[in-house]
Amino acid sequence: MGRGPVMCVSIVFFVTVWYVVTTMTEAARGVSPKLINVALSFGASDFQRFRYVILPALHPFVLIAARIGLIHALRAMITAEMFISAGFGGLLNNAGLDLSTAPLFALIVILMTLSVAATGLLRFVADRSAPWYASRTKA
Repeated sequence: MGRGPVMCVSIVFFVTVWYVVTTMTEAARGVSPKLINVALSFGASDFQRFRYVILPALHPFVLIAARIGLIHALRAMITAEMFISAGFGGLLNNAGLDLSTAPLFALIVILMTLSVAATGLLRFVADRSAPWYASRTKA
Protein backbone atom coordinates (compact mmCIF):
# COMPACT_ATOMS: atom_id res chain seq x y z
CA MET A 1 0.00 0.00 0.00
CA GLY A 2 2.96 2.32 0.37
CA ARG A 3 3.01 5.40 2.55
CA GLY A 4 0.50 7.56 0.74
CA PRO A 5 -3.21 8.23 0.54
CA VAL A 6 -4.02 4.60 -0.31
CA MET A 7 -2.64 3.51 3.05
CA CYS A 8 -4.61 6.21 4.88
CA VAL A 9 -7.86 5.33 3.12
CA SER A 10 -7.41 1.61 3.73
CA ILE A 11 -6.65 2.14 7.43
CA VAL A 12 -9.71 4.36 7.84
CA PHE A 13 -11.88 1.83 5.99
CA PHE A 14 -10.71 -1.22 7.94
CA VAL A 15 -11.01 0.55 11.29
CA THR A 16 -14.43 2.04 10.60
CA VAL A 17 -16.26 -0.71 8.74
CA TRP A 18 -16.40 -3.09 11.71
CA TYR A 19 -18.08 -0.56 13.99
CA VAL A 20 -20.71 0.24 11.36
CA VAL A 21 -21.34 -3.41 10.44
CA THR A 22 -21.64 -4.44 14.09
CA THR A 23 -24.05 -1.62 14.85
CA MET A 24 -26.24 -2.42 11.85
CA THR A 25 -26.21 -6.17 12.60
CA GLU A 26 -27.37 -5.62 16.15
CA ALA A 27 -30.00 -3.16 14.96
CA ALA A 28 -31.34 -5.67 12.43
CA ARG A 29 -31.57 -8.30 15.15
CA GLY A 30 -33.56 -5.86 17.23
CA VAL A 31 -36.38 -5.41 14.70
CA SER A 32 -39.57 -6.50 16.39
CA PRO A 33 -40.74 -9.95 15.24
CA LYS A 34 -44.31 -8.68 15.62
CA LEU A 35 -43.76 -6.20 12.79
CA ILE A 36 -42.42 -8.91 10.52
CA ASN A 37 -45.28 -11.25 11.43
CA VAL A 38 -47.84 -8.55 10.60
CA ALA A 39 -46.22 -8.07 7.20
CA LEU A 40 -46.27 -11.85 6.67
CA SER A 41 -49.94 -12.05 7.61
CA PHE A 42 -50.74 -9.40 4.97
CA GLY A 43 -48.89 -11.46 2.37
CA ALA A 44 -45.84 -9.25 1.94
CA SER A 45 -43.01 -10.66 -0.12
CA ASP A 46 -39.44 -10.78 1.17
CA PHE A 47 -38.59 -7.58 -0.69
CA GLN A 48 -41.70 -5.81 0.64
CA ARG A 49 -40.87 -6.85 4.20
CA PHE A 50 -37.36 -5.52 3.75
CA ARG A 51 -38.52 -2.30 2.06
CA TYR A 52 -41.54 -1.42 4.21
CA VAL A 53 -40.72 -2.99 7.60
CA ILE A 54 -37.02 -3.56 8.16
CA LEU A 55 -35.57 -0.46 6.47
CA PRO A 56 -37.81 2.03 8.34
CA ALA A 57 -37.01 0.22 11.60
CA LEU A 58 -33.28 0.47 10.83
CA HIS A 59 -33.30 4.12 9.78
CA PRO A 60 -32.40 5.61 13.19
CA PHE A 61 -29.67 3.03 13.65
CA VAL A 62 -28.15 3.88 10.26
CA LEU A 63 -27.68 7.42 11.51
CA ILE A 64 -26.28 6.17 14.82
CA ALA A 65 -23.86 3.94 12.90
CA ALA A 66 -22.85 6.97 10.82
CA ARG A 67 -22.04 8.92 13.98
CA ILE A 68 -20.03 6.05 15.44
CA GLY A 69 -18.26 5.49 12.14
CA LEU A 70 -17.45 9.20 11.78
CA ILE A 71 -15.73 9.40 15.15
CA HIS A 72 -13.71 6.23 14.52
CA ALA A 73 -12.86 7.40 11.00
CA LEU A 74 -11.51 10.68 12.36
CA ARG A 75 -9.43 8.83 14.92
CA ALA A 76 -8.09 6.42 12.30
CA MET A 77 -7.37 9.25 9.88
CA ILE A 78 -5.30 11.14 12.44
CA THR A 79 -3.42 7.96 13.37
CA ALA A 80 -2.74 7.08 9.74
CA GLU A 81 -1.51 10.60 9.01
CA MET A 82 0.85 10.34 11.97
CA PHE A 83 2.54 7.39 10.26
CA ILE A 84 3.22 9.32 7.06
CA SER A 85 3.79 12.72 8.73
CA ALA A 86 1.23 14.48 6.59
CA GLY A 87 -1.96 16.42 7.20
CA PHE A 88 -3.45 17.04 10.61
CA GLY A 89 -1.88 13.91 12.10
CA GLY A 90 1.53 15.02 10.91
CA LEU A 91 1.05 18.41 12.54
CA LEU A 92 0.06 16.72 15.80
CA ASN A 93 3.02 14.37 15.62
CA ASN A 94 5.49 17.17 14.89
CA ALA A 95 4.12 19.37 17.68
CA GLY A 96 4.39 16.45 20.09
CA LEU A 97 7.95 15.65 19.05
CA ASP A 98 8.99 19.30 19.42
CA LEU A 99 7.55 19.33 22.96
CA SER A 100 5.71 22.53 22.10
CA THR A 101 2.53 22.37 24.13
CA ALA A 102 0.73 25.45 22.78
CA PRO A 103 0.44 24.21 19.16
CA LEU A 104 -0.31 20.70 20.41
CA PHE A 105 -3.21 21.87 22.57
CA ALA A 106 -4.47 24.16 19.80
CA LEU A 107 -4.53 21.24 17.35
CA ILE A 108 -6.29 19.04 19.89
CA VAL A 109 -8.92 21.73 20.54
CA ILE A 110 -9.47 22.13 16.78
CA LEU A 111 -9.88 18.37 16.41
CA MET A 112 -12.25 18.24 19.36
CA THR A 113 -14.32 21.13 17.96
CA LEU A 114 -14.49 19.46 14.55
CA SER A 115 -15.59 16.16 16.11
CA VAL A 116 -18.26 17.76 18.29
CA ALA A 117 -19.58 19.83 15.37
CA ALA A 118 -19.74 16.83 13.03
CA THR A 119 -21.44 14.69 15.65
CA GLY A 120 -23.90 17.49 16.40
CA LEU A 121 -24.69 17.86 12.71
CA LEU A 122 -25.35 14.14 12.36
CA ARG A 123 -27.50 14.21 15.52
CA PHE A 124 -29.49 17.13 14.04
CA VAL A 125 -30.02 15.19 10.80
CA ALA A 126 -31.10 12.12 12.79
CA ASP A 127 -33.54 14.14 14.90
CA ARG A 128 -35.08 15.72 11.79
CA SER A 129 -35.27 12.59 9.68
CA ALA A 130 -36.51 10.24 12.44
CA PRO A 131 -38.53 12.33 14.91
CA TRP A 132 -40.29 9.26 16.31
CA TYR A 133 -36.95 7.89 17.45
CA ALA A 134 -35.62 11.23 18.69
CA SER A 135 -38.62 11.66 20.97
CA ARG A 136 -37.85 8.27 22.58
CA THR A 137 -34.20 9.07 23.28
CA LYS A 138 -34.55 12.54 24.78
CA ALA A 139 -34.16 12.61 28.55
